[in-house]
This record gives sequence, structure tokens and C-alpha cells, in this order.
Amino acid sequence: MPAGPDTRPAVIERLSDLPPDRFGPLVAESEQAGWRFVRRLAEEWASGRNRFDRPGEVLFAALMDGQLIGVCGLNVDPYAAGPGVGRVRHLYVRSGSRGLGVGRRLVGEVIEAARGRFDTLRLRTENPAAARLYERLGFRRSAGVADCTHLMALAGAPAAGRMIATIRLLGPADAPAYRALRIRALRDHPEAFGRTPEEVDAVEVLAERFRQDADSDRDFVLGAFEGEPLVGVAGCHRENAVKHRHVAYIWGVYVAPERRGTGLGRRLFTETVTRARTWPDLECLWLDVTTVNESARALYASCGFRAVAIKPRSLKVGSRYYDEELMILDLGRPQTMQEGDHR
Repeated sequence: MPAGPDTRPAVIERLSDLPPDRFGPLVAESEQAGWRFVRRLAEEWASGRNRFDRPGEVLFAALMDGQLIGVCGLNVDPYAAGPGVGRVRHLYVRSGSRGLGVGRRLVGEVIEAARGRFDTLRLRTENPAAARLYERLGFRRSAGVADCTHLMALAGAPAAGRMIATIRLLGPADAPAYRALRIRALRDHPEAFGRTPEEVDAVEVLAERFRQDADSDRDFVLGAFEGEPLVGVAGCHRENAVKHRHVAYIWGVYVAPERRGTGLGRRLFTETVTRARTWPDLECLWLDVTTVNESARALYASCGFRAVAIKPRSLKVGSRYYDEELMILDLGRPQTMQEGDHR
């Protein structure tokens, strides 16, 4: 009986030096499928013609057990008139690793690397599956643009006068601000959360909970602040029962809409995972995300989480049902916190 696909999460790395022969398995498989762009990538890398080493450029690799299973690059777009346009290049994932979020993570890394350096990302694809992936990650189809099928406008570096957000543990004094932001999240996005605004605890209850969290290895809530305003939150919890303490749940991730597209959500989520890793005896992180929330699913996958199950009709909002996806991160396999599907 043939073995199924390897479901272990890949490690995503930025490449600066790689022996050209390491591309061999990708080149052979892609050419069998009728694609020559991976060979072009390997040849240009070997010759030095394109080493993705100009300002803003980068080549990412997906590795499993040291073997190259996927690539995706970012170049200054040679077809654009100015240097503010980047081009997504050479996305390819080996067939045995497709469907595991590898392609999504690779493209996610490219998008994040482009922020603050390019104003726009462009690409060209003739592959319908790849087109669907790009569109799920926020690219839109372009019309009348030469050598381009899809593009994405990027939010650049923080606007002049905007502070870089500070991320820290919430304390009792933060309870009023947290309650207001939590209610806003539940009211504006009822399909994304399992509670209603009316079910949010009173300020006094939240303040006491945050006081208890200060020295806890079971609960915390992080907040992202730009000066005084609280603009993002994320929580983590695990049960005290002996048989369940090896698993913790990330919950309540939310960034105010006016602060999205700046990389703040990734910073906040990454810090949440990093802090959870310090808990003794923790082996796994779980989270639930509605299947319609493509941007959140892409973020979580780009940080190493993988989908393991669908919970059908998990949420009911009015007369409409929403499925939730269970995603997990195995902390027993150390990995870099990086970028999220397949091609």
C-alpha cells in the first residue's frame, strides 16, 4: 500500500547560498509535469544571473528533513517602470507535499518580505490552482497589464507620525480597553468568534482575571498598543487537568481594521506563540478558525500551524452556520516562525 503524504510541517528558510544541484528533484518533477520555470530558476541561480540579492529581493525555500520541497522568490519586477513593484517568482511545491499549506506559507513569506519595500506585488500564472491560491491570499486579477495576471497593493512602512506598536501582557488596568475592543470584535465580526458582545465579562471580572494571569502558566492575554490605544489582542489558555496540560489553545486574536496590513497581526500572533512556548510541559498549540476567514487561516499556516479537522456547523449566527477548522502546531518539532498552501 503506498505511503500517504508526509503531514509534518515544513521549515521555511530564506536562502542566501544553496548548491545548485539541490534544485535537482524539483527540476525533474516540474519538467515531467510540463513546467520549465524551475529549471530556469536553477540555471539562473547557478550562473549568478538571478540570486535574488538586489535590495528587497529574496528567495524562500521549504525544507523537510533537510530536503528541498518547495521554493518561491521575490524580485524587483523587470516589466515595471519603477522600483516600487515586486514580482512573485517561481512558486513550486513537490507533489507529495501539496495540500499541506506549504505553498501558502511560501507566498505569505514573500508578501511579508515585500511590505515596506514595494508598493505593489505582481505575478503571472497560467495554473488555475495557483491562481486560486493567490486570490485566497489577497491578490486580485488584473486586466490590461502586460506580463501580469494578478496583483496586490501593499501597505508599506508605518505612516509618518504613526508609532510602532508595543506588545505586552495585559494587566488589571487594561481591562476597560480590552473589554471595549473585545466587544467591537464580536459586534463587527460575529462569524469569526464563538461569543456575542452580551457575553463579554464585566470590567471587574476581567481585571481580576488579568491579575491572576500575571504569574500563571495557564492563561495570558497579550495586547498591542500604539501609544495609549489598544489596537490588537490575542489570548492563550490551557486546562489544569493532568491529561490536558500538554495542549494549549490560542483564542480571541483580533487587530483593529485600521491597523491591518501593517504586519501587526503577525507580530502579535508570533509573540503569542513565543510566550506559550515558555510554559513547562506544553507540547502542542491548538486554535479554531472559521473556514471563511481566509486571511487568518493564511497567517496561522504561515506560522507553522496545520489543519487537521473541520468542525461542521460549529457556529450559528442567526440562521447561518459556519464551519470551523482545527489547526495545530506541534511544539515538539522546533521550527522557525515563518510564512502559508500548495501548488
